[in-house]
Amino acid sequence: MSKEFYINYQEQVSWTEATSRFGSMTYDDVLIVPRPDTKVKSREHVDTSVTFGPYNLSTPIVTAPMDTISGERMIREMHRLGAIGTLPRGDLEMNLQICERLNGDGVPCLYSVGLKDGFAEAKALKEHGAKMILLDIAH
Repeated sequence: MSKEFYINYQEQVSWTEATSRFGSMTYDDVLIVPRPDTKVKSREHVDTSVTFGPYNLSTPIVTAPMDTISGERMIREMHRLGAIGTLPRGDLEMNLQICERLNGDGVPCLYSVGLKDGFAEAKALKEHGAKMILLDIAH
């Protein structure tokens, strides 16, 4: 992180000096002076892995629970890339079949349920192998 800032596009000062002289400031008052300040020499040396519920993801990405974004094929691809996909709400019987196929192949997934029948759907998905449920309250 840079430790020097441009004030009003003119003067370069430290953060301590800037805050003592000007008190509060807005984004319009300050520009960060670009500077490398890291011991990381390459992105290859950075560990982006994260534990997400019962899963360990090497890539911390979760797909949106939208049928135009994520389906079975996308969930499988996200798994291949070290991330996790979300199965959107939809036809419960079809989602249960997808849940069984994904679990059978060892592909993790986050399963969406709505408010109306969410508890019953979550229970059914769990019985078919789901380990994580997303309560999707959109629309």
